[in-house]
Amino acid sequence: MDIELIDGLKSGVQAPKTSLKIAAKPFDSVQSLKQRILAVEPIPFPQELQLDGKPLADDERLGDIGVGDGQTLRLIVRASEDIFVRQLAELLEAKPLSATELGLLYCHQRGASAKEALAAIGSDEQLPEFLKRHKRFTTQDGGLISLCKQEASCTVDKRLSSISEGQEDEADLTNYCINVNISMKTQSGNIEECAVQLTVNKAQTVQKVCERALAAECIPFAPQDVVFQGQVLPAAERLGTCKVNEGATVHLDMKISHQSLVRQLADVLKDRSLSVVELGDHYCYRFGAPVSRALQLLGLRGRLRDFLKANAAFSIESGLVVLQQAKSAKETAANEGYLKLHEDITSCPSIKQAQSALDMTIKAASEGSFLSIARVIRGGSVGQGTAIKGNTDAKAMLLLNGMPPVGREKWMLPLLHALAAALWHALSGKAKDVVVKGDAVHVQFEGVGPIEISLDAVAGPAALAAERTARFFEKQPVPAKITMKLLKWWRDQKSWRDVQFRPSDLLLEVLAAEVAATLPSDQDEAMEKAMELMANIKTCRLADPADPAINLVDEAFDSRQMAELATK
Repeated sequence: MDIELIDGLKSGVQAPKTSLKIAAKPFDSVQSLKQRILAVEPIPFPQELQLDGKPLADDERLGDIGVGDGQTLRLIVRASEDIFVRQLAELLEAKPLSATELGLLYCHQRGASAKEALAAIGSDEQLPEFLKRHKRFTTQDGGLISLCKQEASCTVDKRLSSISEGQEDEADLTNYCINVNISMKTQSGNIEECAVQLTVNKAQTVQKVCERALAAECIPFAPQDVVFQGQVLPAAERLGTCKVNEGATVHLDMKISHQSLVRQLADVLKDRSLSVVELGDHYCYRFGAPVSRALQLLGLRGRLRDFLKANAAFSIESGLVVLQQAKSAKETAANEGYLKLHEDITSCPSIKQAQSALDMTIKAASEGSFLSIARVIRGGSVGQGTAIKGNTDAKAMLLLNGMPPVGREKWMLPLLHALAAALWHALSGKAKDVVVKGDAVHVQFEGVGPIEISLDAVAGPAALAAERTARFFEKQPVPAKITMKLLKWWRDQKSWRDVQFRPSDLLLEVLAAEVAATLPSDQDEAMEKAMELMANIKTCRLADPADPAINLVDEAFDSRQMAELATK
């Protein structure tokens, strides 16, 4: 059937018409037809679909109202500057935003960009210019846009104007402020927290509050639980029913993973192919934040193209991103099992305690000693982000100014003893013991393995080797570090005939990085590839990050132990 779009009236002048031909079935509803139109022609303003001048209800089916093949319907779009201003004001109720953030949120909620909305009302202004022209908005220091005081103190929620008179008590429409704390845990074990204050009323639902809070922080993922006073709140319940009153704090608990992003992108790509740029644009429209924001929250440093290449769910053919055939239920369950195992072995207090102890020791060495420290290189599994339960070694190398890069053995030992004395004094009451062992100071805390602090000159050989190793781990993507931790857990579950043949942390970490470079997909495939390399490790060359000329395999094993290495 043919659909004729009319953009409404502005200053008495009718906008140009647009025609679309859409295939529809008799049992399609008017609402579903509208949604298909908006997918082709993003329209951020109120619309009304008409047949022969008669408005059609959203729940009516096309066959029931006599819409047949070749029929022409009219979509009336009522675009006005007042409506656009009200839409922007709603987005600024939660907190001030930059013009860029405001534009992204508008695109998320309305399905069209602010530029398209301005064009629809006949304005050729940019969004910042439009905001400056209107008295409802004010620009704060730093460029943030907020509602003027009169708007911010408004006590009636205009978005509930559609509620019939008498359906709600007047008290339910009175605005008040609540706090929303958002806690996001990634699959790597990192936790990011943020807070936002919202103006709400008792008639609003928990779901609406969640959407507003996440939109305010540009978070494109959905919460797992909404918790208030220890109770999980149903999404459909109203705040008044849940007794979420003035000054209350609601917690949004979220667990996000790269699989969450894979599912979102797959949903966008369903039944179509898009270029990488188009996929990013559609993602922003659908989920209200740039895909770069999603990658940032997941701790991934690459671009969308890198993420797509790293996942077997997608392929790029002739410049278009194509969704690959879905994995079997068995493969999906295996992948989720690995991610669950990773969460279990990294969600332990000992890792956080070791991180805290390392931070405390570095601070004490920097502030409580006479050493002139140029910079600090963190190492060990804690410093490199590969710690698991039972494997929380933490190290740091202090690079000193003014020391000769050669002859480290001559000046190191006296400085280590002086550093140990300074740390014992600075950490009095916190550290159980501080001793010099070998070429490092060992600081022992209650319930935590020793923290090792070593020294070298800024350009010393040990410093250069430590810097190369640190850079190696810094550039590893999150999936590679997950594989590293899973491999170390696998090794710790095995019994080894001789400790000298037990694969070292570094060997397994470099092997995981090799897997990520050749097959950077989900954990099921990554572990399968890692075990394949284990079975043929005799033929592998795994270079030591500190010295690429060294092959870690030759340094660690002989041929008699290859079969044992390959055993799962």
